[in-house]
Amino acid sequence: MTFVACQKETVKEEEPVQAETHLTLNFTINHGEATKVVKTDWEYGDRIHIYFDRDFSNGGKYLDLEYQYPGEWVGSWSDGLEAEIAGNTSGTLDAYYIPFRHMDGQEWGDGSTYYNVTTYDKPWITSVDRQPTGRPVYTYFLQAWDVAYTVSGGALSATFTMSLPSGYDFVHFFLEEEGKFDYSDSPRFTITTIPAINSVALTRYGASGFQTTPHAGMVGYDYCGGTSFTGVLTPEAIASSSFTFLLTDNNGTPQTNDDRYYRRDFSGKSLSAGSAIILPPLGAWDEYTDVNDISMYFGNIPSAVPMFQYDDPSNPLKKHVVYFGEYNLGADTKQAPIIPCFGQYFAWGETEGNPFGGGRTYDWANYAFSAGSKDGSQFTKYVFNSFFGTPDIDGSIGTLEALDDAASVAFGGNWRMPSSMEWGLLRSECDWVWDDTNKGFVITARAPYAGNQIFLPQARMGDGSGWIFDTAAYWSANGGNDTANALVWNDGNPASIGTAALFNRCLGGSIRPVFDEIIAPMP
Repeated sequence: MTFVACQKETVKEEEPVQAETHLTLNFTINHGEATKVVKTDWEYGDRIHIYFDRDFSNGGKYLDLEYQYPGEWVGSWSDGLEAEIAGNTSGTLDAYYIPFRHMDGQEWGDGSTYYNVTTYDKPWITSVDRQPTGRPVYTYFLQAWDVAYTVSGGALSATFTMSLPSGYDFVHFFLEEEGKFDYSDSPRFTITTIPAINSVALTRYGASGFQTTPHAGMVGYDYCGGTSFTGVLTPEAIASSSFTFLLTDNNGTPQTNDDRYYRRDFSGKSLSAGSAIILPPLGAWDEYTDVNDISMYFGNIPSAVPMFQYDDPSNPLKKHVVYFGEYNLGADTKQAPIIPCFGQYFAWGETEGNPFGGGRTYDWANYAFSAGSKDGSQFTKYVFNSFFGTPDIDGSIGTLEALDDAASVAFGGNWRMPSSMEWGLLRSECDWVWDDTNKGFVITARAPYAGNQIFLPQARMGDGSGWIFDTAAYWSANGGNDTANALVWNDGNPASIGTAALFNRCLGGSIRPVFDEIIAPMP
């Protein structure tokens, strides 16, 4: 199924009022993929940002191209940049296109807030294209890298194709109902799916390439009298032929009381990069007014903050930025009162949680992966020693698959449980200060995320009837045989913090969700 291109008001061909410039723009700009949704041509108001020669010493100056007349791009230069380029004879340029710069006649931003920051000892141009509120635009983007340009006879010439970035399997959905976007707050419509279809925003461009910010679920933007959603397929979504969609109507946050929720299951449907789907009208969805009716499927998607970064083991040019959720999984509060901020309890590898004292007994007899006599000696999954069952782990430690990761199942997207390594980096790369009033650690990030904070309450392992250790403990995603790793500490003592303690994996423990984003090198 495909869309019909949005036909905008015809622009009269008038002689453009030419600003005084030193360079005539002689650009031929093609596109190999879609621009807006699945439209196949440039439209009035489309805009492209062009950066020259990867020179970040000039404060992030750029050329802003706007499509105004049939076949014609009109440029607006950052102060002083035109004169700089006029003095060149040739060079290279990088270009970006992001849709939805204009909605209801309002610009997303005038581009005047670009600035340099220092990240990974390399400069970046940040705020590539954002709303007036500073929020990223969660949609697809097009790019052109290393394009040769020439300057001759007062003309700047280049020919290039705007293409989708490699590694991003974008898909589009269109709802023929308008989900008005409130510039002062949040989008009216958001969609979360199982299996996960994420969204991303292009938020930085610099010497090492571009950086995107991930988002769990898809944000809706007004388009052609309806609402457009763009997502990135996960491997699970590519392999699936069945999907569950949850659409949140109002401001997109399940914590408010006046939201409405719509759920729709789709079977026998497959998605691939470039798929464009018109969704059924909301009258054909199941409607809910109580978030508790649908939280069993999706939970409350938390906010998150970046806390540290690390090099990709397979490519040192890539960086992983790790975001920690601000709540424990299933928690209603960040800190006090103490018990609610612990969240729900989960046995390791189980995805259904229970509140403290909720009636579940956490022992081997009730553990999902127990086998045989169910006494902790035999297991059906995550085994590396044949003494405990049929080995399915190559090595001495395993990592939970997404279908067994409670955070991944609850929130979709890139959300998951932290690894033992990530707990270790949170300990070594951040500052931990004990908060005796709220009984937990205030953890503060260092540069380049200095000032970001999360709070980890002193949640403990339990068997369903009470806590069985005085030690605080949070599950990691790593384990095997009869045990799994956890972050631990003794009451208020930073010296006691351990990041790979072993606990019987049948016990009930707290989970702090995380996700990571990759800052990619230039192609």
